[in-house]
Amino acid sequence: MLRFASPDRLPPSPTDVSITSSNELANLATTGDVVTLEFTSAEQLLTEGGSASSVVFKTPSSGDIVIPVAPHLGLLYRATFTVGNSGNPTLDGLLSFVLTARDLAGNSVTATTAGSGSVTVGM
Repeated sequence: MLRFASPDRLPPSPTDVSITSSNELANLATTGDVVTLEFTSAEQLLTEGGSASSVVFKTPSSGDIVIPVAPHLGLLYRATFTVGNSGNPTLDGLLSFVLTARDLAGNSVTATTAGSGSVTVGM
């Protein structure tokens, strides 16, 4: 009997989403601090190429910073950036994010500011 696998049509579903800063106060980020968004996926995500998984970070008064998602450990993924790094717009205020996760089959999901933690950027 031949069995055929059905194609993957389900989008990935990020869980355990959290955002922190390397600052002594994990909910505050100033120049030189590293902001990390971390989450788990039930399946491998696309992390290279033009349609890779990414996170857009922004504050109410700034432009967007688009950071690619990178694998960390197994199905744990991260997106990080350094506050005040050249090339990034100046951020000031409560940081929000939009996470776009794409699996290897090309299915995608977009999640907005849902998870634990918050980071306020103050230059």
